[in-house]
Amino acid sequence: MKNDKNIYAKGSLFAALSSVIISLLFFYLRFDFHFDAPLKNWIDTATYFNNLLSPIFLFITIFLLYLTWKDTKLGLEQQNYDNNFHILMDSTSTYLDDLKRKLNKQISDEDEVPIISCVEALNVYYDSFVTDILADNDVCTETYNLLANCDVNFNVSATYLFQQYRQISDERHKTAYKLNLYGTLDKHVFNVMIFFKIGVLEFTFFKHDKPAIEAEIEFLKDVALIAHENEYLKIKPYDKKKLKDFCELFN
Repeated sequence: MKNDKNIYAKGSLFAALSSVIISLLFFYLRFDFHFDAPLKNWIDTATYFNNLLSPIFLFITIFLLYLTWKDTKLGLEQQNYDNNFHILMDSTSTYLDDLKRKLNKQISDEDEVPIISCVEALNVYYDSFVTDILADNDVCTETYNLLANCDVNFNVSATYLFQQYRQISDERHKTAYKLNLYGTLDKHVFNVMIFFKIGVLEFTFFKHDKPAIEAEIEFLKDVALIAHENEYLKIKPYDKKKLKDFCELFN
């Protein structure tokens, strides 16, 4: 935008100088003005140029004022986006801090293993499943059920984080939001959210809900992969059929 403004400003200056030069040449060729002309001729000449050039300069001035107003308006809008984003990030950070605290709690009253350890274990089972290494399905299912009944509601957390993301319109802020989620939590947490969302997707009876759930899943994938450029990570672990087949073990 700054470069465009400079171009317009230079163009306006060029137009103003061109108008003056063309007007002088036209006047000199038409009236053959001499510097020893009487005062009345000088006054008439000044009136001529004033009437000719004033509208041009007025238009250029209005145009430059419009560009200044537009630039200021865009700046204020960006500032408003930034302020709203900081407010959103404050509320999201509070939510994430509480989520991290819960993830470090024990999985149940009978089992002192932290929830985050079960999250990591379920990811290990999924990695084995993706590479076609048979894992203990009973232990895998037990881990999933423990996570389904712990203090962390992975479905609700995924929906909350996605709805926060939907409020962001600036692309830079969207990327910053995803990076913040990835850095605060862990890819393993988002993978578990994906597992639970696929479970909801496959067993929901309301067709109109499916596009919204699919959008949440794609968002979670983007967050989990935002720090990775490896095509293998982008394709095989998040293959729809692999994910669906894995989640069917628990449902």
